[in-house]
Amino acid sequence: MTERSSSQGGIVVLGGGPAGGAVAIGLRRLGYSVTLIAQPRPFLTVAGISESTVARMKRAGFSFALRDLPEPCDKLISWNSMLRHSSEHLINSNEVDRGILLDLRSAGITVIEAHVGKITAFGNGYQVEVIDDEGTRVLGASFLVEARGRMAPTQGVERIRGDQSLVLQYFWQEQPCQPGTVVQSFSQGHAWLATWFDGSRYLNLTMDTEDLDLSDKQAVRRQGQRVLTSLEHILPMCPSQLDSCAVHARSGTATLVTEAIADNWIRVGDAALAVDGILNSSIGDTLHTVAVVPAVINTLIQKPDNAGIAREYYQNWLEHQFYRLSRKNHQVYCEEQLWSMQPYWYKRQRWPEHWPEPELGDDTQLQIDLSKAELGIRPVLIDNYIELDEVVITDAQPLGIQSLNGVPLVAMLKALRQASDNGNTESSLDRLDDISSEHRRYLSLWLKHRTA
Repeated sequence: MTERSSSQGGIVVLGGGPAGGAVAIGLRRLGYSVTLIAQPRPFLTVAGISESTVARMKRAGFSFALRDLPEPCDKLISWNSMLRHSSEHLINSNEVDRGILLDLRSAGITVIEAHVGKITAFGNGYQVEVIDDEGTRVLGASFLVEARGRMAPTQGVERIRGDQSLVLQYFWQEQPCQPGTVVQSFSQGHAWLATWFDGSRYLNLTMDTEDLDLSDKQAVRRQGQRVLTSLEHILPMCPSQLDSCAVHARSGTATLVTEAIADNWIRVGDAALAVDGILNSSIGDTLHTVAVVPAVINTLIQKPDNAGIAREYYQNWLEHQFYRLSRKNHQVYCEEQLWSMQPYWYKRQRWPEHWPEPELGDDTQLQIDLSKAELGIRPVLIDNYIELDEVVITDAQPLGIQSLNGVPLVAMLKALRQASDNGNTESSLDRLDDISSEHRRYLSLWLKHRTA
């Protein structure tokens, strides 16, 4: 692998979770020397992930992290007084974190397991305090990737925030049992409980912060216990007293950082964009969001003249993903009608007030109405760089898009317009050699529908 220069000090990633790990591996694949500083999670936890998330993790370069992945387990969902069954993989997040560090080391990334102390701007880069059992040392960095999730410092950071939620995370031990998960809505929020192979239990209660007295920890605990009495599918698996359980509190508020990038630093993952993950782990969504980050950093370092383009692209990308993911969660909130007039649900079924136009689903993407589309110049990802290029702009794709499922939309729109001027739209497809027979069939159906 040819090493690429990022000036003295190299790239330093702060945080070794899925977001930081995926960015580090992506940068290493581009030839950069990368150092990642990781600190173990402060408490034990598990998460549920889907098959699509497993596929994303594999594409990101995580193999050790998935080596002990169990078979999917049963997932019982009680929503809107209706019961349904699904399935998901349960993962021990702490074990996955350790597996990610093995994947990073295997990829040639320097991993330092330590706490990050003070960060000081110095010349064209940074000095990062690294604190471990051996003491404190200073590490130089020419570029910083902030990937410490919701724990990342936010002083002076402007954010767009959704309705404020608090997640109470409980942990206790029972006898070994079959793994499984239960999700249940209640008047003040929703709950997710997982049972692990060794009998350990993990319960997340998500509620609105306005319903909790955050100045009194014991009052919050008592509120959690009162909630449990209404959860008929979860209560039988809980201890009689949650006071004996380990409990942690974290924010569950959807958050978007409005300035997440500069010429020599970038915020990624939950440090830049965090959604509430109402039913599933957000790992898959996070990996999708950070997939563009290595190319953005590559542009900032190798093509500084395009720095403005790269910053614009990334910030717009984050905003687009934030509303896309919030819309997806919004639909889940709206499914709950039993409690729709309760404050928790009422607010979340109406936030934000002005939704962007909905995206088309995967099964209808090839039927985009190009009669309403426009050609424009936008920042796009080309060959691991952010460049300006022609794109097709629609209500569903305001940032612009060049292709869908292999269909070259820019070339297609130009051909259709040229053929329309000549009065022969059907024959325009013959000049698009890159379109498969299956795509041609969809496009023909679209043309017939459009001209009917």
